[in-house]
Amino acid sequence: LGIFNKLAGVVFGALKSALIIGILTGLLLRFEPAITIIGDGTKKNSVLYQPIMSIVQTCKPILQDMYYQFKDKIEPGEDPDAVTT
Repeated sequence: LGIFNKLAGVVFGALKSALIIGILTGLLLRFEPAITIIGDGTKKNSVLYQPIMSIVQTCKPILQDMYYQFKDKIEPGEDPDAVTT
């Protein structure tokens, strides 16, 4: 492979890893009011927490749209806006 393909692979791999880590962190934070999993000081002092969470917030509408399209193929006729998240 050429150098451009290798660099593109590195960038894509890094973004993919950040997205996966961000989604897993977001799932853990859904339990935050009941259980403190990640402390406020840890979030504040983390170098990557805010960038990763901003990537997840950017991708969230796209992932939700993909989920509703997939769900509509499996269960046609349901209104995705009627589903509460």
